Amino acid sequence: MQLSLGFDVYNPLPAVYERLSTPFGSFRASPRLSPLDQLIKAMISSRTYDEVAWPAFRRLKARFHPWDTLIEAS
Repeated sequence: MQLSLGFDVYNPLPAVYERLSTPFGSFRASPRLSPLDQLIKAMISSRTYDEVAWPAFRRLKARFHPWDTLIEAS
């Protein structure tokens, strides 16, 4: 017996998007962090609250920009 999920197996994204946007609303395009910025921000956030994590992330990024300089920091 094969289970049908109710969407095209070759391109399920439109159906998934529609099902998610119904209860959660449509996707808002907004400025996003780069993948490396997001990783570093997530690492900071996992250890503290967002009220502390965002300022810490901004200070770290300002001091070690580009991120390559962070690798060389003591």
